[in-house]
Amino acid sequence: MNVIYVFLTMDTRKIVKAGPSSHTVSLPKKWLVKHKLGKGSTVVLIEQGAGVIITPDPNELKPVLREKTISVDKKGLDTIGRELASAYMNNYSTISFAGDDVQESAKELRKLLRDFAGLEIVEQGGKKLVAQDLLNLKEVSIDKTLRRMDMTIRSMFEDSIAGVSSEGIALRDYDINRMFFLVARLVRGSLQDSALAAHFGMTNGQLFESWRFAHALEGVADGLKNAVSLGLKQNDVCKSIDALYRDAVKAYFANDAALADVVAKKRDIKLVVAKTPAQTELNAQFRRILDEISTIALIVIDNS
Repeated sequence: MNVIYVFLTMDTRKIVKAGPSSHTVSLPKKWLVKHKLGKGSTVVLIEQGAGVIITPDPNELKPVLREKTISVDKKGLDTIGRELASAYMNNYSTISFAGDDVQESAKELRKLLRDFAGLEIVEQGGKKLVAQDLLNLKEVSIDKTLRRMDMTIRSMFEDSIAGVSSEGIALRDYDINRMFFLVARLVRGSLQDSALAAHFGMTNGQLFESWRFAHALEGVADGLKNAVSLGLKQNDVCKSIDALYRDAVKAYFANDAALADVVAKKRDIKLVVAKTPAQTELNAQFRRILDEISTIALIVIDNS
């Protein structure tokens, strides 16, 4: 998974009295040029803790269209997939695969693109495959996407307990991956673009915690998919983990630190003693899910 780092630059300015009831602060020329601002432009002021964030008015900004070309020759699909994920996370509007191996790898490249919401193939030739980002980030809700991830995981638990085939669970895990990358993209974009952050009305801390929560949900889904693929037969254990998961998510959305503490205390659910390698691996997947559930509880406790 991609880890998000944020680097901040510091610049001090003096407050100047401009009239009986107003003061002004000069803005750095480099920042004005970067955002194409000048006389008559409007900016937005956002209070954050004891400070104020100054950002260009998102209603005046024109989208910056950027293109990324990924060479596919002599590369494994894992490497190409990582480069594609990086381009997606960095909000490139057009992503192209280029090289002599494009035609031979077209089917696999199309499968890679399905992991990323909004990317649609608009051109394909002998040595080129072009995908365009058709998603408007401002029309996506981080909160609603997180809730969709939760509902999908709940259905995965229900079907796992009911004995639905591993293929059906794997398809849901695929959906979770798409939503995780989308949340990560929204969070990264907001941390890099204060105007986008202003649109969502979230502080950097809230954005980071949203990413932590999405990462934990993705881990729960992965662990559950792997457990089912091993032939999950322990419905009682799975039911107990499902109940704990639901309480953890309830605590997150309600910001209920007391409930989160109860979840953290109950994380050591008793597992069946492993007598075979398959049981050992199954227990490892259960523990992974419990670790992610514990992380969700800690997110709530950390913010209390």
